[in-house]
Amino acid sequence: MNAQINKIDSLNEYTYRELVKKFSSSKDSKELYAKYYLSKAKNSRDTLRIAKGYKLITFIVTSDIAIKYSDSIIKISKGKPYKSYPAEGYLLKAYYLYQKGSYKDALDNYIKALPLAKERKNTKQLFRIRQGIGTLKSRFGNYNEALRIYKEDLNFIQTLTNYKVKYKKDYLSAIFNISNIFLKTKNLDSAKMYLEKGISESLTLKDTVMYYDFVTASGYEKYYSNDFTEALRILNLTAPHLKGYSLGVSYYYKGKCYQKLGSKEKMLHQFKKADSIYQLNKDLFPELRNIYEFFIDHYKEKKKTKQQLYYLEKLISIDSILDKQYNYLSSEIVKKYDTPLLLNEQERLKNEVESLNKQNMRSNFGLGISLVFISIIAIFLIYYYEQQKKYKRKFIETINKSKKENEEKERKEKSEVDKKDLGISKEIINEILQKLNEFEANNIFLKSDITVASLAKDFNTNTTYLSKIINVNRGKNFSSYLKELRVNYAIEQLQNNSQFRKYSVKAIAYEIGFNNVDYFSKAFYKITGIQPSYFIKQLEKQENKE
Repeated sequence: MNAQINKIDSLNEYTYRELVKKFSSSKDSKELYAKYYLSKAKNSRDTLRIAKGYKLITFIVTSDIAIKYSDSIIKISKGKPYKSYPAEGYLLKAYYLYQKGSYKDALDNYIKALPLAKERKNTKQLFRIRQGIGTLKSRFGNYNEALRIYKEDLNFIQTLTNYKVKYKKDYLSAIFNISNIFLKTKNLDSAKMYLEKGISESLTLKDTVMYYDFVTASGYEKYYSNDFTEALRILNLTAPHLKGYSLGVSYYYKGKCYQKLGSKEKMLHQFKKADSIYQLNKDLFPELRNIYEFFIDHYKEKKKTKQQLYYLEKLISIDSILDKQYNYLSSEIVKKYDTPLLLNEQERLKNEVESLNKQNMRSNFGLGISLVFISIIAIFLIYYYEQQKKYKRKFIETINKSKKENEEKERKEKSEVDKKDLGISKEIINEILQKLNEFEANNIFLKSDITVASLAKDFNTNTTYLSKIINVNRGKNFSSYLKELRVNYAIEQLQNNSQFRKYSVKAIAYEIGFNNVDYFSKAFYKITGIQPSYFIKQLEKQENKE
């Protein structure tokens, strides 16, 4: 006790900066330094340093407690003119929510941090927000957009002075994220190039955590390059340095390596360890679906119904989570992140055009400008005329299209598909097809809250079976299938129901199950080649002529 008291007394000598350095370099006394820093800040009633003390605490507690400390940071620094706070509180909260698999809430906190970081021109925070948004895009399969963000960040970081010191974490993270996207898209040459660069740079910059992340990812690259023995050697080497999500993914790839090497028992063992990581942390990784699908088939083959049902319920559960998270993130990233960026770009272009117009007004080339405008108008009129011809042709095609003939033709072609290729029993396929026919005939697809998970539940099956059957027997994925049913219903109602034509486009969208009028218009245009408003006007013209 005396030793502890003496140690605490000795901390009085340290400045705040020295306490942070001690905290960073210490292995066993982090809690002591963090709590003393916070205590010192509270005694001085220094709001900024109290917030920084809370931040230090988040690094040594569980995610749930760290989220509460993040809330404390936000509360104490809200409305204060600090460069990093309260945005830092939102960023920390987003990070820990992401670690827990609460992607929706993580996104909400990234979005809250964004205007604060922009307003205070905090470059480091803007990087972290972009990296977080990119990670969420990547997590749900939007690899091209995520790659664009990561490459832009890396290019910008490399233009900054002394970036390998000031922006070390951001620099290494950008390289890692780019390599990860290339791995996911099986662009192995590019992945290998960035991984080698990351390993080299993390060693040079003495970042142990990132080094093991890069080496682990190189193990995945070896797996995709069919060097399974080397992949296992690397993953066994790095496993003790991983935890949470990263460790779960590592177990998955080790299992896949054993599968390729013909060691089924070892594969099962690794897959179960990967599942246990998820059960412990609830940080959902996409590869988990493959694990559950494998166990379902494995226990079906073994005729162990109880275990088969156990993993089937797990699969349905994570599909429900993925479906819910994906729908929210897809719409919110566009609405709250991508769209503001586009609006900023739009504003910039408007300013350029306005500036250009002012210069033109001051110029003495009135005749030349007039000629240019006349040419533009002429080109526009020609383009407009051609577009109208095209739209009319599309309208006639839509009107003349025999829906029943097309459906009969499609189903005839699809009935020739060998059902055994699906890996699903004939009885289950026929049962689901019958329910799909009823789903279409009774216009149940008009309900706005339908998802693949909810429909699978209604059909008393799982999303994997339902998705496969729709893909093969309807020739499209679930989202396209649902949109096409709704748009075809709208076309039929607009043609045959004069009252329906009196609705606004927005009302029609909501009537047929779309929650967003723009989403409906895009779906209508994709299927017919014309906008719904144009289709309605042409129907009215046709009716007036008659």
